[in-house]
Amino acid sequence: MENYAVILVIMAVMIGASGIAGKLRLPVPVLLLIVGMVIGFVPEMPEVDLDPEVIMLLFLPPLLYDAAFNISFKEFKTNLHTINTLAIGLVFLTTLGIAVTVHYLIPGMTWPLSFVLGAILSATDAVAAIGITKNLGLPHNTVTILEGESLVNDASALVAYRYAIAAVSGVAFVTWQAITQFLIVLGGGFLVGVIMVMVLGFLLRYFRSNDLVVISLMLLMPFITYLVAEHFYVSGVIAVVVLCLGMARLSK
Repeated sequence: MENYAVILVIMAVMIGASGIAGKLRLPVPVLLLIVGMVIGFVPEMPEVDLDPEVIMLLFLPPLLYDAAFNISFKEFKTNLHTINTLAIGLVFLTTLGIAVTVHYLIPGMTWPLSFVLGAILSATDAVAAIGITKNLGLPHNTVTILEGESLVNDASALVAYRYAIAAVSGVAFVTWQAITQFLIVLGGGFLVGVIMVMVLGFLLRYFRSNDLVVISLMLLMPFITYLVAEHFYVSGVIAVVVLCLGMARLSK
């Protein structure tokens, strides 16, 4: 099956599952997980070979856009300290906890491999967190913290993963390099997002009388922001989140 056909099928399955989840009052990520497991057991499925970078570009920015755009910028700013504590400290603590657990429970798991698995599993998914907490009746402040943390934990998880991979390949771990890398990934993504918000704000004001251009810019900008951030090897997720928070603020 050609790549474009596979992507269209994936999008159709996602849209259909999302609609059915709403009817059944189930969290969308849970139903998507079930659908994926069922498809995996279908006999004689054609081999699917897709570039992960293409999948990240096509699906991640619009999902983050939807998630971040609906968060109140004021409440996000109010809870920023708590969100940062969870997105940085808790991610590293979770990585450590998973690494220790799998090292002693799974035979043959070395410490470097255990930390790789811990880094992969440590960061919560923004879309899944929002989909699952949406209908639980949690306090709005709690939901904002959970959603905000899941949106900004990408940088810390990425740094943990990179250095776990480096440990597996035999590269020595240097603390100051890890801290510097973390700050570059996080700060660079934030800077790209801020710049793109300023550019988008200017363009929206300049073309405000042309609805087609305004809508096209709002749809296209998350993809452009992600590409720009990844080009400079900083967090595309953080950049898109900052962009969408800025767009939410501009929309007021």
